[in-house]
Amino acid sequence: MDSSYQLLIKIDGILLIGLVVSNLAQRTFLLRVTLLLVFGAVIGKQGLDLIPMYSRTVSKL
Repeated sequence: MDSSYQLLIKIDGILLIGLVVSNLAQRTFLLRVTLLLVFGAVIGKQGLDLIPMYSRTVSKL
């Protein structure tokens, strides 16, 4: 049960930070897509590995 809460909190945090990055992109000269792609690369598998794999999360539930 705790792992499902952690998964939901992690997904909520990613979405919230995505909104912040999107708002930051609107205020700068950079394109929104560029900053969102950079954000995705940072939190992805090669970066901080914050995005849970589907197979790991299903087996924990």
